[in-house]
Parts: sequence; C-alpha cells; structure tokens
Amino acid sequence: MINLGSNFYQIQEANGTKGDQFFESIEDLTKTFPLVLSSGANDGYDGYNFFNFRTRNPLYKQTKNQYFSFNLEGIHFLSINFDNFTNGTANQQQEILSWVEKDLTQASDPKNKELYPWIVVVAQQPIYCSQNSFNLSVGGKCYDQYEKMKNWDELFHKYSVDLMISGGPNSYERMGPIYKNQSSKYTEAPNDAKKTQIKDSNGTVYIIENTAAPQESDNDKYKLQSYGYVVDRNPGYGSLSAVKTETGELKLVYEHYNSETGQVVDTMNLVKANTSVKHKNKTPYLLMVLGMAFGVVLVTGGLIALRRMKQNAEAEDNVPLTGNPDTNSPVRSNRLRYARPGEKGVSMVDLVMC
Repeated sequence: MINLGSNFYQIQEANGTKGDQFFESIEDLTKTFPLVLSSGANDGYDGYNFFNFRTRNPLYKQTKNQYFSFNLEGIHFLSINFDNFTNGTANQQQEILSWVEKDLTQASDPKNKELYPWIVVVAQQPIYCSQNSFNLSVGGKCYDQYEKMKNWDELFHKYSVDLMISGGPNSYERMGPIYKNQSSKYTEAPNDAKKTQIKDSNGTVYIIENTAAPQESDNDKYKLQSYGYVVDRNPGYGSLSAVKTETGELKLVYEHYNSETGQVVDTMNLVKANTSVKHKNKTPYLLMVLGMAFGVVLVTGGLIALRRMKQNAEAEDNVPLTGNPDTNSPVRSNRLRYARPGEKGVSMVDLVMC
C-alpha cells in the first residue's frame, strides 16, 4: 500500500491518542500488506517529527521519509514531498534535486531498464490538473500549478517518467501524456473515443487519485483542460497492474473504482514495445490507489482490495503476504520482496497504494 500524502489530519491531538485510534482502524490492512506513506502538507506537524515517529519508509535513514524510491515487479517507484521541497532552503532544495536526478539517472540506465522498464512517480502535489470553474484566477487550485512545478516537468521528461499519480483537487482525473503544459503525441488505438489506450507516448501520463478526501461544494465543477480525459468525483480508489504480454509489449493497466459499489469507473492501458525486458513473469500484480486522508474510503475500498488479494493469494499458493518496506533490509517471502536497484528475481506481489 502506498498513500499519496496528507495521510492523516491532527493525529497529534489528545496527546497522540487520535493517531492511535487511526492506526488501529487500519490494522487489518497494515498487518497483512506493507504500507508506504508518501508525506505531504498535512503531515508536517512539528517539522514532520510526529510523522517520522510513526513512519519508516524505504531509505528512511537517508531521506527521513521526504523522498525515496524502491523497485517492485518491473516498476521503479519514486516518491517526493513537493511541499517539503518548496518550504526548504536553497541548499535543501538542491540536495533534494540532486538526489532525485541521481535516482532517475540510475533508473533510466539501460541495464536497470531491462529489469524495471517503468518509472512511476507518486506525490501529494500534482504538476497538472484541470481548473475549477470558480477558480479561474490567480490563487485557483490549478491556475498556476504548472508554473510552480515546471522544473519537475522538465526533469521527468528528461528521464522519461512514464506515469505520475498524485493527490490534488478532491477528485479523480485521468490525463493523457503532457509536456510543457501541452498534450504529447502517442499512438492512438482505432475507435478509442475514451482514450483508454496510450501507446509509445513521448510524455508523462498524469493521474489524480484523491476521491478519498472530503468532497467540496457542488458548485466546484471541473472544466477539463485539453489534456484532461476523465473526471470522477465519487468516493473511489484505483488499481495498477503491470504485465508483459505474449507479444512482448509492456503494459500498465490503471483502473479507477467506485469504492461504494466496487465497479470500475475508468480504465487506462499504458503500452510500450520492449522485448528486451528480463523479467519473465506475465501475471499482473495489483496496485490499489487511494487519495489523501484515506479514512473511510481506505477502510471500505481497502477491505474490497484485501478480499480480492486474499483470494488471489489463496489461489496461487495459500501463503500469507508479509513484508517490511525497508530497502536497507529487503524482506523475502514467497510472494513479496523489495529490491535494491539492479537486483533480479523479484517475486509476485499484490500492492495497495493509497
């Protein structure tokens, strides 16, 4: 499980017992599946000390939860707290930028690409999002987001980041590939009016998954940008599957679900041709995505995912999934391990991303 930032609100209240109650409420999930928490704006109480007391993400000793990466089943995941970056000193910002660029340089190396051909960034703050009808002015939620984030846009384009999943406005929004605030080219599938397949893109695809957060006024309607394809404002979550097909194509399949009904609301297939990948497993693994402040939707959607994952586990080998998301000490089981860059032989895993 990976949450997209602003994981919990005011957990320091009542001498920390509010936080105790929150973590107890999600214990059924976290005792079964590893939980990685991308930090965000509302996690910054006492300089993130309270968050750090509760949380140990991958590479914690190096980066104190603010930015980190790990490899899992053909995907290199990179998490960045953009709020922490923005509020940092010039030296701190340069340190973060240098670390991220070094990480992406290694992830983009052809040898690493053979093992982990996809690069996925997760964060609370988006780079792109559509404008709200009553916020089409300076200060609006999405009015100047690109201008504030365009250096990251350049960096992600330079290192061919495939997909960025973020929080942001309280909605689900799927966009196409974008670069410099403009739609990027890709090979379209025939008769694909809903743009569900994006093949051989030369830009990063962006998804906002934040329907776990409380919804805003009914008047807060979306006016999609030209690169925006789908919006949904009902409580929900998403899942991401990675697979290498029989024809040698690589595919990321993203599905957005309504957490009240369990029905698929939207589907995207991100496809690229690459027959040199050494990872042989052709069975997809599940990645479930929830927005910030996961609360009720995490419990509702998470239990749906938990039930699906347990059924998958029982069908495959009847071995419970265990693990610890600490790349300094990878945990091995029949179905899970976190891998350092360049490692081979990653086993199958179901991963919930919140």
